[in-house]
Amino acid sequence: MLDVLGEPLKDIINQSLETCTFPAFLKLTKFVPIPKEKGKILMSDLRPIALTSVFSKIFERVIFERVTSFLTKYDVML
Repeated sequence: MLDVLGEPLKDIINQSLETCTFPAFLKLTKFVPIPKEKGKILMSDLRPIALTSVFSKIFERVIFERVTSFLTKYDVML
């Protein structure tokens, strides 16, 4: 599966970095209300959980690793 998805995902991430944009299809998030306590279904007892796509999380991780690597390489990290 990595062979099939790896190359297109790499291209999308690299293009996004070159153009300084985040792909719109990765911005889609589903919010699901989860009760804080079992049995209660009051609006004040719900907390929102954001569900993002796996591709968005991969993208986020790649960006995190690149920024961290850059900051460490140039001794910018405090």
